[in-house]
Order: sequence, then C-alpha cells, then structure tokens
Amino acid sequence: MMQKLANPLSSGAEKHPVSPLDPQGLARGPFVRVMTIFTAVLVLAMTSIIYWRDLTIREPSSAVIILADQTLDGAKIEVWGENGRWDAVVSQETGYQTPVLLEPGQYTVRVTHKNHIILQSPFTVERFRAMQYVLRSAVPIVGAPALEETQVLIDGQTTDDHEVKLDPVVLNAADHFRQIIYLPPGEYRATANRSGKIVGFQSFRVERGKPVELDFARPASADGS
Repeated sequence: MMQKLANPLSSGAEKHPVSPLDPQGLARGPFVRVMTIFTAVLVLAMTSIIYWRDLTIREPSSAVIILADQTLDGAKIEVWGENGRWDAVVSQETGYQTPVLLEPGQYTVRVTHKNHIILQSPFTVERFRAMQYVLRSAVPIVGAPALEETQVLIDGQTTDDHEVKLDPVVLNAADHFRQIIYLPPGEYRATANRSGKIVGFQSFRVERGKPVELDFARPASADGS
C-alpha cells in the first residue's frame, strides 16, 4: 500500500512569513550618513569663521578710566597709541567717570582743563584689564586787582598724610588776577603776599564733589576763611 505523505502545513514546524523589501528603508541609511557628514562640515566651517573673525577683527577688551568731579567739568581727554586715537570729555552725563575702551597695548593719556595739562602719562593695558586715574580737584584763586602782582603760597596735608607745598601762585593783570590750582583731598592753607606783606590768609579743605574757591578779592573773615 502506498504511504500517505504528511501535509507539511499540518506539521509542528513554525511558519516565518517573509516581509517584502522596504525601498524607503534601503534609502534611509545613505541619507543619514550624508546628513551626518554635512553637519560635521557645517560645524567645522562655522568654527573656522569664528576663529578667523577673532584673528582679523579686533574688539576692545581693555580700558582706561578717568575719575574726576564737577570742578573738572568740560576737561578734554586724549588717548593715543599703537592702535589709534580716542577723544572724550569729562561731563555730568557720565557722573564725571569717563571710560575709554581700548585694545590691549601701549598708550598715552592726556587730560587738559582750561588750557592746563593736569595729566599726561604713558600706560599699558592687557586684555580684560583696566588702568584708572583719579584726577585732582580744581581750586580757583581770585585776587584783588592791584598795581603789583600777588603771590599765593599753598601748603597742607592730604587725607593720606602726604605733605604738600606748591610753588608760589602768581596773580597779575595779565591773567585777570585769576589762577587755578589742582589739589588732592586734604587740609590746606593759602597765604597771599604782595610786596613782602601778607595781604590775605585762608584755611580750606578739598573734598571730592565739593567745589571750593579761594577769593582774596574780598576781606577775610575773622576765622581766616
């Protein structure tokens, strides 16, 4: 008798269906690789541009700061050096604190007030550093008109205990009996002499933000002020 063949479909063997090929899946791999390469090139290009800009475009990373008060309002600030020249003015708008932004390098700063050069100094600034100058306050001196010139002697002591003695200040008709001196904060004395005789004396204090004037054109008060 002929043996009946077993139906393979009825056997205990597991069936594993085969899915058809996905054309989109085949294309996804190369696309991802292309995009990865493109992104890497783009990042490299951007990094190169930033590095090139840092080398070729120099921006201020330093400064010189001029600290003054209202007695120096309108003073002219000049800064020059290997990287250029800058001008500024002491004014109330900046609170009498004037920064000048600079690139690192060597410079010279000059401050002029009413035709008086009150500061001229070379300096060097490094990246992310600043140089600061504190200017002395201006003290006007007024004398009484006379045929002879008046000499005013100034001496005293600063708030940090330094002795001060200025050269005689001359008041005459050529300057309309007016002069300006520049002093740091402290206690001072002013003695006016004419033809060897004392014609005035004043004690005074210099404080930042508190203008003072020496007026020898009016009679001195009993306390010498």
